[in-house]
Amino acid sequence: VGDCSSLFGTTMEIKNWENIEINGFYPSYADRVFQSCVNLTSISFNVDKKTLPVVEMDKMFSGCRNLISVTGLENLNLPALKDISFCFSGTKLNESTLSFVETWNMPNVEDTSYMFYRCSRLSKMLNIKTPKVQNIAQMYRNCNLTEVSGNLIPNTVTNASGLFAGNKSLSKLPSDLTTIFNSNTNLTNVTDLFLNCESLTNVDNIPLTVNENAQVEVNEAKLDNQILRYCPNVQNV
Repeated sequence: VGDCSSLFGTTMEIKNWENIEINGFYPSYADRVFQSCVNLTSISFNVDKKTLPVVEMDKMFSGCRNLISVTGLENLNLPALKDISFCFSGTKLNESTLSFVETWNMPNVEDTSYMFYRCSRLSKMLNIKTPKVQNIAQMYRNCNLTEVSGNLIPNTVTNASGLFAGNKSLSKLPSDLTTIFNSNTNLTNVTDLFLNCESLTNVDNIPLTVNENAQVEVNEAKLDNQILRYCPNVQNV
């Protein structure tokens, strides 16, 4: 049952709603508002550029397991937002229907963990503007990524554990992984980074050494099979 108290001023049961159109969307607290609306398939918002700053958005659509379309959220005011964890977890949204997220300016977000967890139709990473993000743990876990690219682990990140875990079709890693690890001196956790990525074979570009100032021993994590646990086709660890 979803709690829409921050949208409509009262708690409404929307578990059985399928298609929703909301004209005017001005919540400061949008966390959990549609959480576990299991029959929700599409939702459309009309948000103008004068909308109030959103302070919380974690778990906003989490558990909406039939959700395939979200439109009209391009103009959200997000400079005050710090936590967007689990926001779309468990939905059927993909890189096309989530493209509006790439328009968001989130200068103070620190936590994007589990943001797209179990988005089984998401096959590509999104270009998200979070210059202060610290926790990206499990962000793309159990999606359907086939390759990863771009700024995988920003220099501000401390926790990237399980980031790509469970992407069983992931077969291609970027050639600059060594640079990514060596340039991040804040990183403390990469455990299970590629856990259960069954299609990975060649992992030469996962570095065996890291910047001497880094706090994480990537070489130990790799050799102890913490990064690549349950990757049965990896040959050269």
